[in-house]
Amino acid sequence: MPAVEISSRPVAISTPGRLVALTLVSSLLALTAPAAVSHAQTTTCQTQSGTPENFGPTDISAASGNQRMSVGLNPDATVTVLKWPSPSYYDQIKYRTTDRSEPRFGALPNEGAFLGLGYRKGKRPWSFDWLRRWRSRQRFADDDSDEVVTVFRKPSHGLRVVVRDVVAHNQDVLTRSVSVTRTKRSRVTRARVISFANFNPVFSKDQNSPNDDWCTEQNNDAGASYRRRADAVVHSRQGTDQSTGEASAAALVMGFKGRSDGHQIGVDTYETGTGEVSAYDDAANAKLSGMRTAPGQADAAMADDIPLSRSRRGSTTVLIAAATTPDNALEALKQARSASAGRVRRAKANWWKRWLRGTRIPRNAPSPVVKLAKRALISARQTTDRRGLIVASITTQPPHGLDWIRNGAYINRMLDLSRKRGMIALHNRRYAALQATALRKPRGGEATPPGNWSQNYYADGVVGGPIPYEIDATGLGIWTLWDHYSITGDDDYLFAVYEAIQAAAHYLSDDPPLGCRDPATGLQCSANEEGNSALSRTLVGAQSVWLGLDAAVKAGRALGTETSKVNAQKWLDRRNELKAAIRANYLDARCSCYSRDHEAGGTNLWPVGLERYGSRISNGQADMNWRYLRRVLRGDIRTGGHESRALLGNAFAWRKQPAKLKRVRKGLKWVARVPTTNGTGVLGEAWMRYPRDSSPVQTMVGQPHVWSQAIFYLAAVKAWGAEAWSP
Repeated sequence: MPAVEISSRPVAISTPGRLVALTLVSSLLALTAPAAVSHAQTTTCQTQSGTPENFGPTDISAASGNQRMSVGLNPDATVTVLKWPSPSYYDQIKYRTTDRSEPRFGALPNEGAFLGLGYRKGKRPWSFDWLRRWRSRQRFADDDSDEVVTVFRKPSHGLRVVVRDVVAHNQDVLTRSVSVTRTKRSRVTRARVISFANFNPVFSKDQNSPNDDWCTEQNNDAGASYRRRADAVVHSRQGTDQSTGEASAAALVMGFKGRSDGHQIGVDTYETGTGEVSAYDDAANAKLSGMRTAPGQADAAMADDIPLSRSRRGSTTVLIAAATTPDNALEALKQARSASAGRVRRAKANWWKRWLRGTRIPRNAPSPVVKLAKRALISARQTTDRRGLIVASITTQPPHGLDWIRNGAYINRMLDLSRKRGMIALHNRRYAALQATALRKPRGGEATPPGNWSQNYYADGVVGGPIPYEIDATGLGIWTLWDHYSITGDDDYLFAVYEAIQAAAHYLSDDPPLGCRDPATGLQCSANEEGNSALSRTLVGAQSVWLGLDAAVKAGRALGTETSKVNAQKWLDRRNELKAAIRANYLDARCSCYSRDHEAGGTNLWPVGLERYGSRISNGQADMNWRYLRRVLRGDIRTGGHESRALLGNAFAWRKQPAKLKRVRKGLKWVARVPTTNGTGVLGEAWMRYPRDSSPVQTMVGQPHVWSQAIFYLAAVKAWGAEAWSP
């Protein structure tokens, strides 16, 4: 009988790599403030919806950003996330979902930033609709950009509205170009675009509990005002960022490119339960009352008229800017008004083309596969903070605006293959600097043992999650620090990160209390693994430790000093001991495989590569992975996620078996076509046939999810080969 637990992976509530609900229960509940009586939302940060969405549904189908401002849009062009000044933090828009079965996934009617259209036939009274009530279709303007195009139609009135959303490349401004067209038979002579926003200025975040900007939204507003001279709505707050103890501030402004035709500052009655009027309700008759200020929880709307009597088409542009102070935000708005929307869109497209030129994409793969691979690269850049860290997603539900080193290892390999090597060098140097030592630990990482990394980090290096460290992340951390050198051969880089490799490898090879070797079994010590709050000792941690030790051996030999060569021998002995223990404790003779779980099994084949490809055990593991994938392709599974991890491992194991490699390609085509968002084709971390087994697959959890998309990219390039991308 095995000496230790033989399960292939720890039990978790959500899908791997994520901040699962179980790990955050205590810290989240401690921060939860009671909601107002009128607020029809739960009073905790987690939900029990019977789906993988433990923090509420992710209502995002497309994203645009410039590495400072990041905007998430749902299929109706509602801004559901507005991160500033980093893709990591803070979310400046009030929008919280609770239940996929509810309208707007449970978000209140006046949450988010969205558009409405008033329309008038001659001298008849105005009619009005929020565009989200109309039929719509959404796409990216180009596979090589992040401009989002949403087309709305109301055939009964002969109206078509096109909304083009893009965050400028050089300003923290969202440009929303709105074009209204009537048919020849339409009797509409005038249109009125109303831009509504419920900004939620945030300047603080918490160590070890990344939910302050969405779970306690009722605390995050200080009123709003209309500035007549600037013709703009202003929301702002300032104070101290609790995670750093430093002064912080945020200001959001909204205005049209030209002079507006009305405004309203309202009270968020959906949150406060007062008898005052929300700007959302005030707009119901297409007329805004003109209130100029409101305290506390506030929302706002502005209007711009478009004549359609002589021309069947008219347009306007809404601008949303962010900065630290109202004056700075208004100045950004002023500068944005001086450039045409078309010029902003073209400049952003060129920004992307310059960055994408020469990157690698799957060669001769089907269009959906290439499209998702391209989106993986774009999403990775969008979520790269300019200081170097790369967050898993811009989402707040779940709170994935954090950098997990486990995720970063795969993202780094994708960027290395795409020849964005400067990004990885900066990323890994940040990792080396954030590693805990006996004398230095990051803010919030006081419990992280020396030689390890905390669960995850905000872009400024503050620790986000509550778990002190994860043993699988330690192994993958060593591997990614080495992997970049193995591709580039940059000796200066290796010298810069070797100390971090050495500290982590010593921890993985030393006995307690300084290290994590279990003398009784030869395995690693019990530790947190892959987002699980309970200590465990499974294949997930064991094989990642083996990978880290193997990388450390190579790094020590490559550095070539007497000390590093001695270290390399020590780590080699420990690596070999661990492999024997893994075989003794986790090898299943019935399947000649290490795991019946497709995710752990995929990782076992790559990047771990514990057994020689083509061997009985490697083939057995690939066959076991395919059993799960075959059930997915047949439609026998209701809920899943991370199929690309198995496909990636199998692509390496089957790389010399053309017939079986076709299976990998079949699986990747399924991932690209089925569990992605309609029209825009972005991937979440999980999927589900919702609400019934016979329902179409819905992507869920943190889309666009950079780690999931990066793994897909790696598998696609391995399955089809790579070629240069020429936008």
